[in-house]
Amino acid sequence: MGLLDLKVNRNGWWISLLLITSYLNAVLKAGVDGNMTVFRILLLPTILMMIPERKRTMTEFIGLAIFTVVYCYIISYLPFNRFQDFDIVFTLHYILVPFCFIIMNYFIDKVGLDYLYNFFKKFHYVMLVLAFIQFFAGGVYPNTQNRAPMVNIFFWNENEFVTVLAIFIPLYFLIEKETLIKYLVIFCSLFFIVYSDARLLIIGLVLFFGIYYSSKLPFYKYKMLWILSMFLLILILTPYLANKKIFDDYTFFDLFADTIRRIFTLDDYEGIGSVISRVNAYIWGQIDLYKTYLFGIGPSNSFIIMKEHTPVGLEAYSPKSFHNIILQMIVEIGFLGIFLFLMLVRMIRNTVKGSPFRHSIVIGYYIAAFIFSTILSGAFSNYPFIFIIAFSLTMFKTNFRGRAQN
Repeated sequence: MGLLDLKVNRNGWWISLLLITSYLNAVLKAGVDGNMTVFRILLLPTILMMIPERKRTMTEFIGLAIFTVVYCYIISYLPFNRFQDFDIVFTLHYILVPFCFIIMNYFIDKVGLDYLYNFFKKFHYVMLVLAFIQFFAGGVYPNTQNRAPMVNIFFWNENEFVTVLAIFIPLYFLIEKETLIKYLVIFCSLFFIVYSDARLLIIGLVLFFGIYYSSKLPFYKYKMLWILSMFLLILILTPYLANKKIFDDYTFFDLFADTIRRIFTLDDYEGIGSVISRVNAYIWGQIDLYKTYLFGIGPSNSFIIMKEHTPVGLEAYSPKSFHNIILQMIVEIGFLGIFLFLMLVRMIRNTVKGSPFRHSIVIGYYIAAFIFSTILSGAFSNYPFIFIIAFSLTMFKTNFRGRAQN
């Protein structure tokens, strides 16, 4: 074993430990409502290790962190902000989100893409095994919701669990060679996604695989012809599918056309429901955001909005948060949230431009990822999801394992 192997091995143990604790973030903390978790504690020595090696990056990050705290404090007490409350804990959650992207680049430099991909793959296998054990034997992990008969293993709820499955499936599909194990793993992952009734994940995966297989068509190399064909196909199918029920009593028109109309006209639904609650969150969030002139309502105050609109007697069945990490970020921290979102879009754009993979596939992956993000509980709820996204930004820039033309 060479010196380089020893360094990778030493770094690998620490990085693996940090990633494992990020997956176990919900259970490795002091109580259900605790904010101090093992993962967050381990970040401190990691930051100290990074400072001498990444001086410029860490200086910029510390500057961003200080600015974020000051900005969030100021906007929380602006005279036109009706909430007048500052939450330092949620502010730190927002600081941690961009740091997850910084730390993933650090991990890649230390151990390489191959090591990290193998970690994500093996942990995906572990999650599936544990999921089937919980599916057949039952039980509840500490500090998680009892969602029986749903399966959430060590995640807060089943949405958080299956979102991590969903975000990794496209990468696994693209990178792994054609074997029985590959399709068995994908089938098992899809089983839990469907079993959890995670409709937005299903829509996102259908979109990704639809783009992937359509890019295999012979005329894909004629980009304009391919785009025109996809547009005409959607145009032809729209009248036929408009009133077809696909989820419970929701039609294609309800899910796509009517929801967009309501969001733009601020016409909220009455009652509660999976689609209803998410669309209403967009509407209520916009209304309060506009009242702050886009400065933001302040960290954690979106929870107050959801509580205010909870129908009497349905508190136990109503969502407590926006369940949309991007929406929550923009509504709560306003201009800063928009800036962070645009930075993410810029990183994705650079990845697409520099990718040896088919650009439509890469774009399809990130569109699907955006759809997946709309069922997460918030900026603090799912670090593995963020880490896998950050990993993909570098992976797609390379001909990883020679699979770019897959």
